[in-house]
Amino acid sequence: MSDDLCECRKPNAESILKIVETYHLQKENTFFIGDSPTDMEAGQRAGIKTIPLQTGNKKMAAYLKETNQVFYEDLEAAVNFILNSDCDATTSN
Repeated sequence: MSDDLCECRKPNAESILKIVETYHLQKENTFFIGDSPTDMEAGQRAGIKTIPLQTGNKKMAAYLKETNQVFYEDLEAAVNFILNSDCDATTSN
């Protein structure tokens, strides 16, 4: 099977949904942090909040410019946002 056809590869949400189910997570309190447009699409397909990182990925830079989304420079900043959020905040959904 080609990697392109695998249901586990992003932007398919299957692997994210499996984690949500396995750990009994509430989607409204779950965040998906990513540094590529396919990460953002996968999180959105899973129905959870997405937090974009700008880590130098050129495709992500173009995506962020095109969508005008709030983004974070590094993982620490994204985690701080989550820890200080009321879980009703969203950056891209």
